[in-house]
Amino acid sequence: MSFLIDTIFYSEKRYSLLCLLYDNDELDIDDINNYLNETSVSILPQIKKLIESNIIENIDGKYKLTSIGRLISKKIKNYIKKIKLFEKNTDFWSNVDFNKMPSCFINNIGYLDPIYILNLNINSNKEESLLEKILKYTNNLILIISSNYDIYYNVLEYRLRNNLHTKLFTTRYIIDRVLKKINTLNLKININFEYYLIPIEINIFDIILTSDVLILFIKKIKEDLNTVSFILSCNPKILMIGMKIVRYYEKKSEKMSNNE
Repeated sequence: MSFLIDTIFYSEKRYSLLCLLYDNDELDIDDINNYLNETSVSILPQIKKLIESNIIENIDGKYKLTSIGRLISKKIKNYIKKIKLFEKNTDFWSNVDFNKMPSCFINNIGYLDPIYILNLNINSNKEESLLEKILKYTNNLILIISSNYDIYYNVLEYRLRNNLHTKLFTTRYIIDRVLKKINTLNLKININFEYYLIPIEINIFDIILTSDVLILFIKKIKEDLNTVSFILSCNPKILMIGMKIVRYYEKKSEKMSNNE
């Protein structure tokens, strides 16, 4: 084991301190003690070791990360967040096909926490699902989808009827199905309904975004034909990543006119 790895990972106090300084730029000893719920007696020896390793520095009584320390701390924080996320639902995550998940989410997956896992029986029509309620009644909704589930069509119909702002990015097949249903119901597309055709060469991972929550459709290694899984997260970091993905699809996709 290298000296630097030993310094960082053999003490929960030390890597907690690194994460703290990464988020707060610089802190004095009183602030550090308050944040970590520690005393100077317990934390100062850990600070000394990190200073000796050139990971943090003391400038006029304020502790901050060195340039090396900032690079290391960014990786450590992400690493710890991933572990904490996985250990809360190990059985669930062990069956997730990460090859089907966008790299931007894999790289930042720890920021999904806290999450709510929603398993939806796609063959049940007994009552409106929690997911359906969320998608129907939110003020603004963005869907990037390739899956052909009835719930999506039900949601789009409801939102169109109620003139709710909706933005849909999807395949030609789903667009054709949506337009066919709209025509069958004698509905008209209004200015609050925007839809985009995603080029066939671009991979699509089902992502749903509102102003408050990001929802990911999860591909399983062992598929259950009757049940699909979604994860819901309100973490602001993930919402920002979701919006970056939306902007990417806006640039790559063709906006369809209302008379398509």
